[in-house]
Amino acid sequence: MGIFERYLTVWVTLAMAAGVTAGQSFPSLFAAIAGFEFAHLNIVIAMFIWIMIYPMMIQIDFAAVKAVGRAPQGLGLTVVVNWLIKPFTMALLGWLFFEHVFADLVDPEMAQSYIAGMTCWVLRPVQRWCSCGANSPRVIPTIPWCSCR
Repeated sequence: MGIFERYLTVWVTLAMAAGVTAGQSFPSLFAAIAGFEFAHLNIVIAMFIWIMIYPMMIQIDFAAVKAVGRAPQGLGLTVVVNWLIKPFTMALLGWLFFEHVFADLVDPEMAQSYIAGMTCWVLRPVQRWCSCGANSPRVIPTIPWCSCR
């Protein structure tokens, strides 16, 4: 492992601290950045997500993707975990923490929003439901400008 991978937790922590410090030091700049929105999604965040994901995308071996049908166990396990286990686990954890552990600290209406958001966030990287065009529901795989609603 290289130095970046070995100390990834440190780099993430430093980046978060730098972001919080910059936000506190330059609130008007970050308010302006927050204004760059399209369809309820911040364009700057979408660009940074693509910058983060792109290196992983270019390392995909597309020849191996064609062979996934020969040994579908991995794909089946991924589908089961992402669609059947993760959403319900996150809903259960959200219910436990927002409805019970931190119930005195969170408004009940906000608790429901947080629980729904946690469940939706788990599904978001897998596939997103978007309203595209004349209110027709469509499935758009992994496109960051679609909101989970």
